Amino acid sequence: MSNIRTAENEFSSARMSQGVFTSRVLPIFSIGILMTGIASVVGWNAPPVVLILAIITELIMLFTSGMWARKENGNMNIVLFLFFTCMSGLTLVPILKWGLNIGGIGMLAQAFTVTSVTFGALSVYGITTKKDFTGIGGFLSAALLGLILSSIATMLVGGGSLAYLFI
Repeated sequence: MSNIRTAENEFSSARMSQGVFTSRVLPIFSIGILMTGIASVVGWNAPPVVLILAIITELIMLFTSGMWARKENGNMNIVLFLFFTCMSGLTLVPILKWGLNIGGIGMLAQAFTVTSVTFGALSVYGITTKKDFTGIGGFLSAALLGLILSSIATMLVGGGSLAYLFI
C-alpha cells in the first residue's frame, strides 16, 4: 500500500522521473496489455449482447475518464484502467475474428509481433537513453490521423499505397 501512495505523490509532480516510469507505469501498462489479450481470449465465444455491453461500457469509461483521472485516487484509477483494458479486449473480439477470416492466423500473428517488438524496442530505447518522447506527440497524432484518413479512403475507393492492408 505504501508503494502506491509513494507513486501517487510522484505522479502528482509536474514531470515524472525516469525511475517512476520504469518501476511503476511500465509494469502497470504491461499488465494492461496482458489483460487485454486475456479478455479477448475469454470473450472469443461470448454472445453478441456481451460484446455490445462491453462496447457501451468502454465508451462510457472513455468519455468519463477525465473525471476520474483528475482525482487523486491512485488505487481506484489503476483498477479502472485495468477494467478498461478488459473491456477493450472484449471489444477487439469482432475485429480479431474479421482479421482471422480475411487474412488468417498469419496476419494476426504478424500484427501482434510487430506491435510487441515496436513497444519493446521503444521501451528499451527510452529507458537506456533516457530519451523523452513527449516532444513528438503532435507529429505522431497528425501521422495517425493521416493514416486513418488514408485507410478510410483506400477502403472506399480502392487502390493506393495502403491497398495491401485490406486484401
